[in-house]
Amino acid sequence: MRNKNMKKALNKTALALLASLTLSLSANAGIKKIPEEYSDNDQAETAKIFYTAAVEPKLVSDLVFAIDDLNINYPHLKRIYLYINSDGGDMDGGQIAYWAVKSSKIPITTVNLSMVGSSASIIFCGAKERLSLPGGKFLLHASSLTGSEGLLRPDDIDNLKKESAMYNQVFFDTYKQCTSYSDQEISKLLYSEGTRLLLTADEVKDKKLISGMANGIEQTPISYYIIEDSE
Repeated sequence: MRNKNMKKALNKTALALLASLTLSLSANAGIKKIPEEYSDNDQAETAKIFYTAAVEPKLVSDLVFAIDDLNINYPHLKRIYLYINSDGGDMDGGQIAYWAVKSSKIPITTVNLSMVGSSASIIFCGAKERLSLPGGKFLLHASSLTGSEGLLRPDDIDNLKKESAMYNQVFFDTYKQCTSYSDQEISKLLYSEGTRLLLTADEVKDKKLISGMANGIEQTPISYYIIEDSE
């Protein structure tokens, strides 16, 4: 009887630990989905993804996962709305997300929730249809890099210049294909932080970065939320 009671106690402890671990993982998760079960809305025709975070490798992986998940598991989807509010961040992550958006079989519409800045603008430009909510702001500027600690040697400077030029080329190519800015205008804004552009939705509409304004947030049966970990 004593062994039986001890076994029950151990089982309860194991279940409690498992529940605690599950809650912990859920609290720190970078992505949440509603509803969690695929069968709940397998006939859905629209879905949305909220990306309200910095452009970082893990969060970009979450975004790629959400796009792939929708493409693979929801055959009836006709449109994905990607709502972005981000100051930017990692340039490589921005490029990866750009190609994930651009390569989606299900058409993606990107929508500026409030701010699309720096490398987040690369993600934004991955979609053919690009919109903004009223009050949306866009920050277009040059790539900035931080050197290693201590003195910079000539080769360090050369490497930084090369890396900066490569990332600025990414901005240049992106803005070239998703705006009507001239080559000269793009080169000027990418030359220094002093020539950066902080633009309203109306201003970027004139330059074809967006095709129109969104009236509100679409109500869809499937939603993903990508946020920064709360640690």
